[in-house]
Amino acid sequence: MDCRKRKLLINAAANWVGFAAQMLAAFLLSPILVHGLGAPRYGIWSLVESILAYLLLFDLGVAASVVRYVARFEAVEDRDGLNRVFSTSLCIFAVAGLVAGLLTAGMAFTGIQLLHIPAELFDEARGMFLLLGLNLAIGLPLGVFPAVLDGLERYPAKALVRTAALVLRSILFLVIVRARGGLLELAWAITACNILEHVALAAAAWWYLPQVRFSFSLIDRGTFRAIRGYSFDAFVAMVAGRVSFQTDAIVISAFLAPQFIAFFAVAGRLVEYAKNSLRALTAVLTPAVSALEAQGDERSIQSMLVHSTRYVLWLVMPIQVGLLILGKPFLARWIDPEFAERTYPTLAILSGPLALALSQSVSARILYGTGRLRWFSRALIVEAIVNLLLSVALAQPLGIEGVALGTALPNVLVNIAVMGYVCRSLGVGITKYLRRAFVGPLLVGALLAVFWLAITWRDAPRTWIALGTTGTLGLTAYAVLAIITELRLKRIVTRLYAHMRKLTSHLPPQTAQVGSRLLHEEAE
Repeated sequence: MDCRKRKLLINAAANWVGFAAQMLAAFLLSPILVHGLGAPRYGIWSLVESILAYLLLFDLGVAASVVRYVARFEAVEDRDGLNRVFSTSLCIFAVAGLVAGLLTAGMAFTGIQLLHIPAELFDEARGMFLLLGLNLAIGLPLGVFPAVLDGLERYPAKALVRTAALVLRSILFLVIVRARGGLLELAWAITACNILEHVALAAAAWWYLPQVRFSFSLIDRGTFRAIRGYSFDAFVAMVAGRVSFQTDAIVISAFLAPQFIAFFAVAGRLVEYAKNSLRALTAVLTPAVSALEAQGDERSIQSMLVHSTRYVLWLVMPIQVGLLILGKPFLARWIDPEFAERTYPTLAILSGPLALALSQSVSARILYGTGRLRWFSRALIVEAIVNLLLSVALAQPLGIEGVALGTALPNVLVNIAVMGYVCRSLGVGITKYLRRAFVGPLLVGALLAVFWLAITWRDAPRTWIALGTTGTLGLTAYAVLAIITELRLKRIVTRLYAHMRKLTSHLPPQTAQVGSRLLHEEAE
């Protein structure tokens, strides 16, 4: 295994472990928060989080730009260019943080009245909104440091800091809920922990790159234009993502009632946890692709597209099948059976596009790494508009399931379009891409679905032991089949390559080289 692959695996593992810690904390804390806060407070919690997610748009796509340019400049050892990007980005973030803080304060005193919040919880919700807005205003300028760490591919250090902050935050949450605290106390805990986390990440960035420095003299129009050109498309993609996946709570509050948000939010978060768990793996591709592009190695980028997509599909297929088949008994045991009845239809709809969406997260990372974002960002805007219109149109006739359908259907269509665009941009045949990346995981995933359906058809597991046993048996069989499939394919291609070399040894050199090259591409 070469150094580049080893580094990618270490970074991916570190990023995934960091996210796994977040997922474990969410798994343990979610039922505690639902029962401790009650459905109205938990619904308000989810609603405020959705609104503040929009204010994160004041990032303006600059963090993605920092990752790309830090990776490029570090690859060619251009420290002056790196410091210009750092200084200019920090200045942009500082202004954005100030504007976000002022806007949050204005919304807390004027706009929050429009959200149909119960009168007895109004002051509590306003205080939470103000505190989390302050957290955002401080966090935006400090957000340049984790972006620098990503550009340097120092994912283990970032994961360590964020996991430590997560442990502290989780402990504070438990103490607050057991003391019968409310939204305001939780907001204080989040703000304090996030500030500590950002300070630690800043220290880590300077530790790994002591040459990085801020200076007003390094802020110039050329660097600003370079950041703006890339970050604008990244910003458009961010806006589209917020509209597609963060407006559901607002639509439900406006057209149904805030108490329905809790049922939708739990289903949506389970799907988002699944997505983010694997996006944590693919996120490390962006700086790696940027470095390869700077070095002119397009062939490695093509290979990365195919192989990374297949590996992601091997990982996501059991998650999607599990949500569809074991999701309802899991919800019944995790929270309660009545909650599961209300939540599972939404979960099934939202998890439908999961494998397709996550397979294209690899494509998205490659687009970010190569800077080919214009078409991608416009496609996401179309998805967001259709998503919002469908969700509003289907909310009242179909309830929260209609909102879920309005989210899922456009996502499927756009991911199919992204697949075709990336393959065409990189010169990878779509048939070859589907055959090498999709066929194996889909077939083995279908066998896993049949296995779990056969076990749960008559009697769904009702205890953690039964659920765990069912899941473990299926995952073990799936893992064995996945390993056999991968090893067999590699063995077949390797043998064909060896036979091709023997058969072509007596042919003219040019003909032999063409045949060997084609099969060698398959072996890669």
